[in-house]
Amino acid sequence: MTNKSELLNENPHPFIEMAKLAYERKDYVTVCECLESLIKLDSTKPEYFSGLATAQKKLKKFVDAEINYLNALKIKSSFWEASYNLGLLLQERGEVEQAIKFYNAAIESNPALYLAYYNLGNAYREMEMFSDAILYYSKAIDAKKDFPDAYYNLGVVCEHLFDFENALQNYESALKYEPNHIYAHWNKSLLLLLNGDYKKGFEEFEWRLLRNESVKRNFIKPRLTSLRITGKKIYIYCEQGLGDTIQFVRFLSGLKKMGCYLIFEVDPLLVNLFSGLNFIDNLVPRLSLDEPIVDYDYQISLLSLPKLFGTTIEKIPSDTPYLQTDINKMKYWNDELAVSYLKVGIAWAGNPNHSRDKMRSVYLNRFEKFTSINSLRLFSLQKGEAAKEINEVNFNIRDLSSLGMNDFSDTAAVISNLDLVITVDTSVAHLAGALGKETWLLLPYFPDWRWMLERTDSPWYPSLKLFRQPKPGDWDKVFQNVMDELKLMCHIEGVPHAG
Repeated sequence: MTNKSELLNENPHPFIEMAKLAYERKDYVTVCECLESLIKLDSTKPEYFSGLATAQKKLKKFVDAEINYLNALKIKSSFWEASYNLGLLLQERGEVEQAIKFYNAAIESNPALYLAYYNLGNAYREMEMFSDAILYYSKAIDAKKDFPDAYYNLGVVCEHLFDFENALQNYESALKYEPNHIYAHWNKSLLLLLNGDYKKGFEEFEWRLLRNESVKRNFIKPRLTSLRITGKKIYIYCEQGLGDTIQFVRFLSGLKKMGCYLIFEVDPLLVNLFSGLNFIDNLVPRLSLDEPIVDYDYQISLLSLPKLFGTTIEKIPSDTPYLQTDINKMKYWNDELAVSYLKVGIAWAGNPNHSRDKMRSVYLNRFEKFTSINSLRLFSLQKGEAAKEINEVNFNIRDLSSLGMNDFSDTAAVISNLDLVITVDTSVAHLAGALGKETWLLLPYFPDWRWMLERTDSPWYPSLKLFRQPKPGDWDKVFQNVMDELKLMCHIEGVPHAG
């Protein structure tokens, strides 16, 4: 009987085919066994080592995979498959500079390898070397014109460089070659909205529901696509942040006017805040993502209502206040905040898990200069981990958390008793705006879409004034402008100020 070794010496082809079939079945253990056997009998073929490394990578044996890619390159330094795949492995491990070295080696051996150019673009983008990223994404597109992901990522880099026109053009190019490219649609929507094209922007905004990051809901009843809903029960649910919910709840009033019964599912933190809204028939706290236990005819996400209404900037429901404050809580906080100074509530940090939080949040110590105004007192509206900064600063700011500021209805009552709110881009801005409170919003150079570009006011909240960074990262100028406005406010109101 012929043993395995003899069979391999005579004809390794069956074992090569066995490895290929195992790879197709995602049986990477068998792939490794076949290739290890082949290597024992012929250790001069780089493709055996490279194939073994790829299977080991699939099994998360990253150290072994790196060794075997390097073994392949020792045999044949121009074996571009090993160079390219080793580059991918290193980049996934965070060794980006080493990855660049092997991508370049792959290109040297195979100048037409468009994926190597593309991943060089990804590597340089990760390192925030955006000019180099643009160069290599462009090279990838030169090598393969119909490369939607390269156009998409080139658009992302253009956004980082605040070149919104070219970013939009690249998203359009990605969609030309891949019409259902979810993230190109999503990013396109944000740029359209940022530039005030709400009609097209909210149409594209629907693609958000298909992103991997989006919460998936599987409703039994159909999605609402028409405003012919007289006598129907409509289930509206929230799928984004608390600030988004506060901003878009205004659209329920218009929906109610269509003669329907409104069931509104919200984060439990907002139940008390929304309990006084007379256009909501049934307020349901979101306790799970399962099928609702209440009876309904149609369902729709809250943030899909602007598209349903064909909203433009001119058609935004902007009557404020559209939220009310609990009378008893209002009185409680009126007593707690009874001072004869200008009462200013501040919030300096958003959700740290937000993708753009580093751009929009600041540290509390930036507000210290405001305390030089003798007629002003600061009150913290901050929640979460950032609230601990109060214990680390050496200026006077009153922490209200120990006095019962537990949910958004409490925060609303506090805000209603203040003279002014100064905040970075957090849910506090939406809450204050919805209450009609004078609010100064501190924005990064590249703001969230809803604040648009260049404007100092907001079509969403008439009581907001926007203070923007004149250049990326320039918070100093923002806070100086706020300081000047505060001094002017105190002077106008006849209250003396320091400085």
